[in-house]
Amino acid sequence: MKRRVTDFETSPNKAQDPSKTRVEYPDLEFEDAHEDSFESESVASGSEHESEEGNMDMDEDEAEEQKEVWIPSARPLEEGETLEYDPSTYDMLHVLTPQWPCLSFDILPDNLGFQREKYPHTMYLVAGTQAERSSENSILLMKLSDLSKTKEDESDDGGFNVDGSSSGGDEDPVLEVKSIPHSATINRIRAMPQNPHIVACMNEDSSAEIFNFQARLASLDKPAAQKLKTEKPVYTFKGHPTEGYGLQWSPKETGRLITSDCARNIFWWNPTPTGWAVDQTPFAGHTKSVEDLQWSPSEPDVFASCSVDKLIHLWDARKGKSPVATIAAHDSDVNVISWNNKRGFLLASGSEDGNFKIWNLKKLKDADMKPAFSFGWHKSSITSVEWNPNDDSQLSVSSADHSVTVWDLSLTAETTQVQGVDIPSQLMFAHHGQQYIKEVHWHKQIPGVLVSTALDGFNVFKPFNL
Repeated sequence: MKRRVTDFETSPNKAQDPSKTRVEYPDLEFEDAHEDSFESESVASGSEHESEEGNMDMDEDEAEEQKEVWIPSARPLEEGETLEYDPSTYDMLHVLTPQWPCLSFDILPDNLGFQREKYPHTMYLVAGTQAERSSENSILLMKLSDLSKTKEDESDDGGFNVDGSSSGGDEDPVLEVKSIPHSATINRIRAMPQNPHIVACMNEDSSAEIFNFQARLASLDKPAAQKLKTEKPVYTFKGHPTEGYGLQWSPKETGRLITSDCARNIFWWNPTPTGWAVDQTPFAGHTKSVEDLQWSPSEPDVFASCSVDKLIHLWDARKGKSPVATIAAHDSDVNVISWNNKRGFLLASGSEDGNFKIWNLKKLKDADMKPAFSFGWHKSSITSVEWNPNDDSQLSVSSADHSVTVWDLSLTAETTQVQGVDIPSQLMFAHHGQQYIKEVHWHKQIPGVLVSTALDGFNVFKPFNL
């Protein structure tokens, strides 16, 4: 699976108007949605597109007649056409453009409460960059605040206003960033769920590192009394023979970690009083690169892995270092998996050919196990799948076809034909406008809010129907 974005342009983005937000890191800024050269839309209520050429002489009524729902598989955009937001389809939408792409990020748990519905919102992120030169990489700790509800301003030519007055926040969102220099591209980065200031990353140079960012994170809320020293890893493991992408903290055992690499190894980490101890004998069973890892939500010794060998393996550390069950999952590389935290028998997987499937682990003993659901909606490789932590029937999916989709599997499987294309009833929302999306995550404490990272930056959004 190709995860790099180095085949595409990775030069720094042009600086934006610094008056739009208060920013400590000059190369990372919020943008107004209506100023972007790309747009997003929802399948649920219909997005619009129009041709730039030939519309200049039309009056408003004639231009309006040219708008229609855009379905990528029905008709790709033609030269001179751009996407326009349908403002009614987002409760919130904010765009964040970094200097360098971030292959991976994580949403940090906070102390601001659960089930937060009232605007404006605040959230904390950690991300790792993919810079043009290794020496220019960094780990970014970000606080995003005053994330207000978006609305259509009819007087602004169909663009967006950030509605600060009605929500009690400032008009513009506020971004605060702490940048920690890093010597390599970061392939995957995750925060420990029990102690989110402890962050692990898998690097392009094949090293795996753990950092303690407690003081640096605290400085996002309250400036430090004295200058903070640049954090060094509190633990580094160099036993992976190649780079890798699999990285997952245990939700059941504080400090326990698993990592994987492109040489098909899986390593088990346990915390010690002075750091971590990594079992030098890896779990072995895959024949090609291990792409992703997921812990069981209920069993501290059980985890799942997926691989370029087209298989999903289930492992139980109490029974040795060979898989205890195997699923012949896809016809191409299995890129990503996600284990449902509330329904522990459901596992989602996404593959290089654009398909994603849902597996009922109660059927593992079946001789010819079939997926409970299988979808071929996306037209390029699946780059991320994640169950909604607040709704166990909903799943987010990102793809290299430049889209994020949200699915609700509790709905009856039916299709509706739009422009000659069958739209599955379980497809709740489609978000477009980013290029080469790498990951999408739900915010566990703000229901319905998602964050995605791509070649051209981050989107923070809440679909209108979630």
